[in-house]
Amino acid sequence: MKITSFQKAGFGLTEVVIGTGLFLVIALSLVVTLTSFLQRTLQHTPELQASFLLEEGMEVVRFFRDQSWSASLGGGWSEGVPYAAVFNGSEWYMVSTSTPMIDATFLRTITYAPVERDAEDNIVYPGGSVVSPVANDPNTKKVVVSVAWFREGATTTKSMEAYFSDLFEN
Repeated sequence: MKITSFQKAGFGLTEVVIGTGLFLVIALSLVVTLTSFLQRTLQHTPELQASFLLEEGMEVVRFFRDQSWSASLGGGWSEGVPYAAVFNGSEWYMVSTSTPMIDATFLRTITYAPVERDAEDNIVYPGGSVVSPVANDPNTKKVVVSVAWFREGATTTKSMEAYFSDLFEN
């Protein structure tokens, strides 16, 4: 009489169940990771766009400074007044009456302020220590570019500041 063993027949079904379970766990973790990545990317897109708009604002100021210091930072614009840089398709211009929205989302303002220097020709920062008498430097201006946008029930603002000098004496 011959005895037959059937132990290997159920082993294939166990492999299929374990393999399917392992595949589902890996696939589910990949889906969760990709979903999280896409959500974070979409959350940071406005911040990236705002950074580009800040850089562009500084470039516009640099463009006007290079064209004519006296017509822009040297006296053509009013100190402390928020300006907007507008591109009409062929040229840049600055407006102070109304600040247009960019892509119906962002509001960019450009302001500038006078710079004061001490006797050692160092820039005097507000609240900083002063070495000696302070004098206005008419050939240097502090420019602040700000970009604001509305997100998740609040306004988010990013700013960048730089100092511009009358390099070309124009």
